Amino acid sequence: MFSIKTLWILAGLSILISFFYDLELVRTSGNIDLRNRIVGSRLLFAGVNPYRYHWRPTDPETWNDPLGNPLKPFSRTTVTPTMLVMYEPLALLPYRATQFVWLILEWIFLLGSGFICARFCSGTRQRLLLVFFLAGISFTNAWRAHTDRGQYYVLMLFLVSAWLACVLRSDKKRALLAGLLAGVLISIRPQFLILVPFLFLHYREHIRFLVASLSLLVILPMCISRTCWVDYFSAMKEISVYYSNGDLSPVEQKEAPQIEGMPSTLMETSNPIAMSDFTLYHLLRKTGFPRFSPFILTLLLGCAYLGWLAMTLHTATVIRLMGMVGWFFWSDVFGIATRGSYQDILIFAIVGFSLAETRLLAAALLAFIYLPVGWLLGVIPTFPGLPCFGTCLLAASALATILPTYSLRWDDILRRWFLPTPSRETPAVQGTS
Repeated sequence: MFSIKTLWILAGLSILISFFYDLELVRTSGNIDLRNRIVGSRLLFAGVNPYRYHWRPTDPETWNDPLGNPLKPFSRTTVTPTMLVMYEPLALLPYRATQFVWLILEWIFLLGSGFICARFCSGTRQRLLLVFFLAGISFTNAWRAHTDRGQYYVLMLFLVSAWLACVLRSDKKRALLAGLLAGVLISIRPQFLILVPFLFLHYREHIRFLVASLSLLVILPMCISRTCWVDYFSAMKEISVYYSNGDLSPVEQKEAPQIEGMPSTLMETSNPIAMSDFTLYHLLRKTGFPRFSPFILTLLLGCAYLGWLAMTLHTATVIRLMGMVGWFFWSDVFGIATRGSYQDILIFAIVGFSLAETRLLAAALLAFIYLPVGWLLGVIPTFPGLPCFGTCLLAASALATILPTYSLRWDDILRRWFLPTPSRETPAVQGTS
């Protein structure tokens, strides 16, 4: 019906339209999550604890996060000290300029992730499906919430995609880069420590490079504040307690009518986009489950992960790696902190490599089914139950990589359906890589 060239043009136009829509979102919002990271970076370099600070009228306006809650013993800054150091170049800019620079970087990371996955595609059909999924996800509530809030999960998506690429085409240089990337991932998201036992079992040559990069990235912010990591983990522990009690609501501060040349009402504004808090702890509490210790979920996650490691010792390399990305997605579901819909964009790495390698295509199919749900949520901010249903589809997609046996049964069927000429033979699930 359409020529290949026409389809490429349509995909490119869709991406361009989505980018301009994001520009309007940023123009009408304060990127409320980006704000607390920029403020936190400025505070860290000023020698102030960014995880406990609350603005006072006598303080510089550049330190003011208008959604900070002075009634709580912690601030809204929840990223690691390493991430705050990375934000420093942006923190030097006026905040309004920072918003648009960060939006451009978000799109660079998204397109860069797509480019990395496309390098592994050997057929035009795979590449087209990949680009259309990229365009499609940019119209969903997950991506809209990400750009509206100024989140950083697309950076993790880019790093995960790059890490996967290095491991799949492993040689000495790529082993070095894979280890360095693993260290970066852990330093900006401690939950990714689950990667260490995986590397120890399958890629021990990466461990020394991981240790080197992680040590450097942990020590670097300590050169600015010796107690920054103690401050970080102390605050995160307290935030988890408040979250388990269902009490993390912000309080708007009205002391400053303008902040860095912006009306404070604009800086504290986020556009109405459908969101869901998708954690097991929140879902169990919402369904009336009695209060229980968050430690139980941590223990459950650890046992499930160790069981998966044991079951996949002799699984094919691609299947095992995609399962690891599935665990990256699920580690936040087990977390004791708010998990917003913007975190759903991590699914792109699973879809990208599923299409490129023509493996675990059921996982990609579930993600494609999510797209119309995400599009609907992108334009209708209040739709009871649908945001949770959308994330459930993506969680099932990630689970299909963690428990691949059933998913692999669909590969031949789905490959004949939309990838009829695979470029590679599908290796057996069992057997060494």
